[in-house]
Amino acid sequence: MVGRNTIFECQFCGALEGEAGAVNNVFMEREAERRGIDTEVYPLVQALEQISQFRVRKTSGGSLEDRIPPFVYFRIDPRSGGLRQLEHLLQSLEMSRNRTHRIWAVEAHFTSGELQFALRPRFMKQICDLEVEDIQEAREDLRLLADRLERDRKLSWWS
Repeated sequence: MVGRNTIFECQFCGALEGEAGAVNNVFMEREAERRGIDTEVYPLVQALEQISQFRVRKTSGGSLEDRIPPFVYFRIDPRSGGLRQLEHLLQSLEMSRNRTHRIWAVEAHFTSGELQFALRPRFMKQICDLEVEDIQEAREDLRLLADRLERDRKLSWWS
């Protein structure tokens, strides 16, 4: 058995049986672990990687103990419409703003010899003053942002 829901795993072939959503979560957790990505941020990473002009570079699901918020660093290919896709991402974030605990922003950084963008939550206080609850709320936003991004990419304005 794996996870919260009852899932059965065949000891012979490794096949999983159970509620479809729970089985998908197990597959997602295993893939995140295989890639070395925190499971909390992995759905958002997957959603960003569906945009062919984006390349995820560095991620973190954050740390409650160290009070580090979650983030995703990515780069874009501006020659193949990457700036237009970045504009769509920003529009999706703006449309999600009323549903998230935090305001999420995209910041530009010149890191490791290339222009990268950081998707991260904004806080109205210094990072050193963050509380565990602040980080937890930002982590709760990750799945919502991933779902909204996947939804918005299917809408006519995204193309």
